[in-house]
Amino acid sequence: MRGFTPDVAQVLVGRMAYWPSGLGAGRAGRIMRGSADSTGRIWTLDFKDHPMPGAMVRLVAILGAAEVTGAQPWYRDLLSAPIDSVAFNAAEDRLARLGYSVVAQDWQRN
Repeated sequence: MRGFTPDVAQVLVGRMAYWPSGLGAGRAGRIMRGSADSTGRIWTLDFKDHPMPGAMVRLVAILGAAEVTGAQPWYRDLLSAPIDSVAFNAAEDRLARLGYSVVAQDWQRN
């Protein structure tokens, strides 16, 4: 998966999380930062076997004027709380106050 921005003044960062038993069920099986690309980030998630039904992948992309670095406790809520939940919206609102935009997308295996 490749996230990019045509605006060179903006920086794209984010995390991808894999939940083998469904969103927020236990700990995420994997969390990836994404490798740097000239215009954004690239996330690659390989599987030895097909994920079981109910498994979910969430990508959270954050766009802003500066790189987001270090441990960020709000990533936990962005990666594990349902979109539009109180926890997710609080994390998204906090980033908006700092001048960042958040986009999240879920994929679930049926």
